[in-house]
Amino acid sequence: QGTTYRITFSWSSVAEVSWSPLPAKSIQHGCGKQGAHSYYITGSWSAWNFQMMVPVAHDDGMYEATFRMSARGYEEFQIVRDRDMTQVIHPAEARTTDATVPVRGPDNMGSGKHWLVSGAEFEYIRIRLFVLDGLISVAVTSKTLGMRKFTGASETYAYYVVGSCTGWIFEQMTPCSNLRGRFVFPVCIGNLGLEEFQIVTDKDWSLLLSPAWTHA
Repeated sequence: QGTTYRITFSWSSVAEVSWSPLPAKSIQHGCGKQGAHSYYITGSWSAWNFQMMVPVAHDDGMYEATFRMSARGYEEFQIVRDRDMTQVIHPAEARTTDATVPVRGPDNMGSGKHWLVSGAEFEYIRIRLFVLDGLISVAVTSKTLGMRKFTGASETYAYYVVGSCTGWIFEQMTPCSNLRGRFVFPVCIGNLGLEEFQIVTDKDWSLLLSPAWTHA
């Protein structure tokens, strides 16, 4: 996400369409705006109302917002592009504080998936979003917390096999290095001569990949 392309269409004897990525500098100075997107933070401290994130001066692709911690000492948040809830930037797992959990989106799969922030009452919390040329990260900074940074993964999502072959626990599939978008997982057939399995996206059972009927 975040990469801007120039699409070229030409029509002489043959119709041709081509596209190529634009350098960040040409986007900023030539178009005057980067993709025309705006970003909003939405969190528990504001009853999930939209709060616009402000572009950071002299730092391409960086946006920030701040809020004050409530008396309960923790809050949750997501980031929404263009006030469109089908374009949510969120962690791969719900209510996470773990910086190893990757950033996902913008997509429509962020229901219930929020970052969890804790701190002292009335403490200022700063949220920074970086999105540029396909890179995305979210950084949370406060006096109590210090700085915690979450980044996107090289693949859009992680996929897990769950089945009799894994003892019904999540086992992550491996992306193919030479075939983008393809994932593999080895299975050893047991004594019964058969195994059952399903595939789950980001350990989220609402994103289950399974056949239309049992024992397919």
